[in-house]
Amino acid sequence: MAFGKAEASNILESRPQDVAAIAAQLKQMMAIGDKAFLIVYAGDYYVQFYVIPGGKRLAVEAISNAYLPAKKRIGEDTAAGLAALGFAQPLSDANFTMDYELTGEADFTVLAVMALAALYEVYRCPQDERLSFELNQA
Repeated sequence: MAFGKAEASNILESRPQDVAAIAAQLKQMMAIGDKAFLIVYAGDYYVQFYVIPGGKRLAVEAISNAYLPAKKRIGEDTAAGLAALGFAQPLSDANFTMDYELTGEADFTVLAVMALAALYEVYRCPQDERLSFELNQA
């Protein structure tokens, strides 16, 4: 799966409320500071964000088979889709991961679109699956 400007534009146009909600949650997470985290769920799937101490970098994870029920496990095509979004393959019993350096306000929208792409395009969650959020401090 290739992911480019056209796919990002489609998500921005089709799910503007979800993009805004995730971006707002990410901003709140950054205001909490070090050790804050946000998990964005769509059914059994999730993308999570952690503030890396220092405040300008995030660790981003997407759920792997290590944490999915057997009937929801992903295949190579899904792993390839996550790689196209910038996630590294999991090591052992870990999630797919990436580090993201925040450079400006637009990054919150970029991260929101990436999370939605992972959930609805890569994991193929039903389009009517509602998002839920967990925002906390570790």
